[in-house]
Amino acid sequence: MVWFVFLVLYLLFYIPTLPWKVHGYVTKKEVTTLGVKIEEFLSVIFHLFGCIALYELASGNQFISPMLWALWFSIGILWTISPLIISSPKLEYLKQQIPNPNKQKLVYLIGSLFMAPLYVGVFIRSSFVI
Repeated sequence: MVWFVFLVLYLLFYIPTLPWKVHGYVTKKEVTTLGVKIEEFLSVIFHLFGCIALYELASGNQFISPMLWALWFSIGILWTISPLIISSPKLEYLKQQIPNPNKQKLVYLIGSLFMAPLYVGVFIRSSFVI
């Protein structure tokens, strides 16, 4: 049941953002660089794919190989840790919007905590946990 709740939460977070973001880009209301736009869309697609793991946990079925989930999990961890080491277009945009480094870290921490259940679900589906 808990996995279904997280699945619905993530779907309610991600699916409405896609048309809203596209509308902002098309109408030029969203003034981010192309790099930020690409990074945002890749992130949304990547995490929506990860939601399949939550569905697998909620339904008790397995559709995708544990090896693929292990690969997804590894990429996800690298993607999550990389802003601490290297800069990205989205991180540079965040620095422009929130100049205070402590507030930047708080936003990063909140985002990481929000995504933690998805990563735990994928970790479980990867068969690292039996």
